[in-house]
Amino acid sequence: LDGVQRRTRAIEGLLGPDVDFLAAVFSETHCAGHQFFHLHHTANPAHDPALVQQMGGDPLLAVYRALDAALGEVLTRLAPDDAVMVLLSHGMGPHFDGSSMLNAILQRIEARHRPLTGVARWRRAVPARARGARRRVERRLREQPRQPQIIDELRAWFAMPNNDLYGAVRLNLEGREPYGRIRQGDDFESTLDLLSRELLALRHVDSGSPAVLRVIRVDDHHPGPNRNMLPDLCVEWNWSEPFHSLTSPTIGTITADVRMGRTGDHRPHGAVFTHNLALPERSSLPIESVAGLLVDQVLTGRSGEADGGSAPRPTPHP
Repeated sequence: LDGVQRRTRAIEGLLGPDVDFLAAVFSETHCAGHQFFHLHHTANPAHDPALVQQMGGDPLLAVYRALDAALGEVLTRLAPDDAVMVLLSHGMGPHFDGSSMLNAILQRIEARHRPLTGVARWRRAVPARARGARRRVERRLREQPRQPQIIDELRAWFAMPNNDLYGAVRLNLEGREPYGRIRQGDDFESTLDLLSRELLALRHVDSGSPAVLRVIRVDDHHPGPNRNMLPDLCVEWNWSEPFHSLTSPTIGTITADVRMGRTGDHRPHGAVFTHNLALPERSSLPIESVAGLLVDQVLTGRSGEADGGSAPRPTPHP
């Protein structure tokens, strides 16, 4: 709350007759959403009514209301013909996901469909330090080490670190990883199909509801020169309930590790409000188009041509 007040005073100090363009960011709602969502969301397993009462009420709402008041103060300092855009970059919701279980899930899928055989099984028995001796020498000789280094060279696939909102899976691919187990071409494609089916089969033990809503192929969305640095699949979890235990015919049952941390996490949709700026005539727009809107209408002096200075209006965008 103190941060909202300080930032408001700073913005008001920067506003003046010689200012043509000012961009400011309030981060307090974002931080509060991550840290206080369990106190706002009464169905959250970590909800503590006594702590809410001790804090004088819902702290998340308190921060949002403070920012709403701050926006009102800033708007009173603007001239009627000033152009304004208020961007709420994304939503916030409970931090329910299965990322902490993803590596164990992938290991059980691998044990069923891609177990180690022959030489690979023997190499698994050799201590990792001994297996890695040659690579350590190679890295010293190369100017730039290969990136990223995989966690276990003998795995067929594995979880990658990623924002908890989505799980990330990378295949141990020949020609990309030092000791690839998945071949390029048909083997790669069929493995992606297999993992997608297995992940979509995951269910919550308590409710029986799906644990995964979508499995997204990264190649379909993010081609480019650094594609090989990215995972191959992203897992969109079902955020509607806590992740305690997951089950499927392949993995049996896996129970989540208890961990403390953020109780709120991002949601994909936000909103934008404008004054003296014209938005496209549609119900949603991609976030990437906002910069072009500002350049075309504000920096070229064409603000308000389309709507003639209408009151702020919300337009949700994905």
